[in-house]
Amino acid sequence: MKKILAEVDRRNFFRYLGNAAVFYPFMRTMFETEVFGANNAKRAVFFYFPSGVISSYFHPTAMGALGALPLTTAPLAAVKNDIVILKGVDYKTGHSHNEGTRYCLTGGNSGPSLDTTLGDKFKDNVKLPVMRVGINSQLRGGYDSAVSWNPTGNPSTIEDNPKKAFAAAFGGAGFALAETDPNKISKSVLDFCVEDIKSLQTRLGSIEKQKLDYHLSSLRELERRIQVSTMPTTPDPITPGGGGGGGVASCTKTVDYKGLVIPDANAEPVYHADENFHKIGGIMMDIAVQSLACGVTNVALVQFMHSIDDVFLMNFPGGPGIPAANHSTSHHDFNAEKMLMFAKIQAYFMDQFATLTTKMKAVAEGDKNLLYNSVSLAFSELADPGSHEMENVGLVIAGQAGGKIKTGQAIDATGKTQGDVLGVVSQAMGLGTGGSIPGLFT
Repeated sequence: MKKILAEVDRRNFFRYLGNAAVFYPFMRTMFETEVFGANNAKRAVFFYFPSGVISSYFHPTAMGALGALPLTTAPLAAVKNDIVILKGVDYKTGHSHNEGTRYCLTGGNSGPSLDTTLGDKFKDNVKLPVMRVGINSQLRGGYDSAVSWNPTGNPSTIEDNPKKAFAAAFGGAGFALAETDPNKISKSVLDFCVEDIKSLQTRLGSIEKQKLDYHLSSLRELERRIQVSTMPTTPDPITPGGGGGGGVASCTKTVDYKGLVIPDANAEPVYHADENFHKIGGIMMDIAVQSLACGVTNVALVQFMHSIDDVFLMNFPGGPGIPAANHSTSHHDFNAEKMLMFAKIQAYFMDQFATLTTKMKAVAEGDKNLLYNSVSLAFSELADPGSHEMENVGLVIAGQAGGKIKTGQAIDATGKTQGDVLGVVSQAMGLGTGGSIPGLFT
């Protein structure tokens, strides 16, 4: 270790490794030591879930220290010491899904969203200003599927394909988000930097080498999960004729696919398949967390679905077991049975936010962790979807932003708007923007 530290410092470590992003996890392990002497950077995470909430199932009855939680937020009990539930916040926009998605991260009807703004502010020394990953976020979606907006006011690109998301974060200089070469995408990123790995291994002591081997194994495992989740499940049948070494003897209108697994021309991608939804969600959250932990980015957006999808049913493996679509169920007409079904569906998304929060807390950063050094915001585009209400939306903040946020509480923020919430998230990141939520900061 001393030999490496004598040759490289924190800033030129990237060049030493030839910009091979595969080494980022190991860099984080090294940076946990005092020898690098740098403060942990703050990170921001935005977690979108569709179709709003029913307040009685979402907001605790008692404000102050978090106790028992109602049905939708009950999955957050496992992380209640690390979250803040806000009650009474309003969206000052029109009463539609489209207007809500345009407003929820901008606080208005134009301009860039907060993830974009923060990504630009904290883009130095990172590979990606913002890591945006989606789970069915682009499936059957239109303008309503966008919650992230670029400086020109157009929707930001959100990646639903876990292979492309992984390549964008960890693929090194030879990979790009728009990579289409199947040979490149299927090849392990470790194969692109074999010489870097060998060179580094010769310079490490036994303990550091064990840590590097562990991180390389973790990266291989994440790649394996992505590979399995994006493989087509059944091959096309092999049709006779048209194959082999000779020419085609006659017009048969058939072709031999040589045993290759080729999806139908109009087939949905495997990562959009209903049965893979839960697995893809876990993989995408892993990619987002590792992108933050490994210094690839300081800002991440995880988007589950989009605001209007009446096709995808919520009884997928690992899901809430409701054989109905999220959006159609959200229009509950104040029917008690339908409201209960919707509350159970939304509990699934809160369980995913709890999982994301737990994953972040598991990443050590010195004597703290990634969650402690971050601020996360879970949000939707509506309040009660029964009549497209915009008053008293469902919001959860997670993380302490380096000790600035007082967690483990519910706050009555009646009279505040989403502009205030976005303002305090910016303040938690160290920016002196407007907005206030009394009792949020220590």
